Amino acid sequence: MSNAISINGLTKQYGKKVVLDNLSFSVEKGEIFGLLGANGAGKTTTLECIEGLRKYDVGKIDVFGSVGVQLQSSTLPENITAWEAFKLFCLWNNIEEDDSLFNRFFSLDLKGKQYGKMSTGQKRRLHLILALITDPEIIFLDEPTAGLDVEGRVSLHSELLKLKKQGKTIVIASHDMAEIESLCDHIVILKSSKIVFDGTPSELTSNFLNDINIYIKAEEQISDFSIKKSKYQGFSKNYHVFKTTTLDDALLEILKIFKEKKNKIADIRIEHETLEKRFIEIASQEEN
Repeated sequence: MSNAISINGLTKQYGKKVVLDNLSFSVEKGEIFGLLGANGAGKTTTLECIEGLRKYDVGKIDVFGSVGVQLQSSTLPENITAWEAFKLFCLWNNIEEDDSLFNRFFSLDLKGKQYGKMSTGQKRRLHLILALITDPEIIFLDEPTAGLDVEGRVSLHSELLKLKKQGKTIVIASHDMAEIESLCDHIVILKSSKIVFDGTPSELTSNFLNDINIYIKAEEQISDFSIKKSKYQGFSKNYHVFKTTTLDDALLEILKIFKEKKNKIADIRIEHETLEKRFIEIASQEEN
């Protein structure tokens, strides 16, 4: 698969402060790419350099396709209505008004709502519509679900997956780890102006000591376990809890013990490490 974006040696400084330090990565066409990092890590600066909104000092950026941008912070005149803003952007881009695009994100009763009276979530949806007006090949979204309620988030995620199926490349900067984990094919994590991880979400959770918790609910409580493939953590909320890094071997060993004791199992639950936990672990690691 060919690249939609290629970054080589991207460096940006403000005075003596290095904001982006020799970043190199690529985004493949048709994938959903996530750019992660704590506040101040350089996410927004990186996006703005790629989008052409901010000058950089050193490096090369290649973008292969038309671009649509939803900024983290943007505004419109207070009195302009949602539909007026939509028509204005269509006119500016010499594009025929497409009601279907507007109606995908806004109900008809909101057409006449003034921008200054919109909720944060409504503004975010309008900004996304305006980013999609030109039917871009590459879509940049900076904190796209900020201010959205649960229903709005689910709806937006559904639309993003539809855009991916259409072959669009989507670049997301977000603090929402659940959002990144469910949507993204590829992620890059920035820390202190540098890339500290570049890969898939599953690779991130497997590149560390990947602890897995096994929860067993049975008819009777057992207090003594002679096991080698996992470590017994105790009894909590009617579940025996075990921790392991080898799920298959540990589960077989645990189930054998319950069977030998003729202790009937009522429920089994497996919990893997989450992307959020691994992200926090990386963010909290001290610099060498």
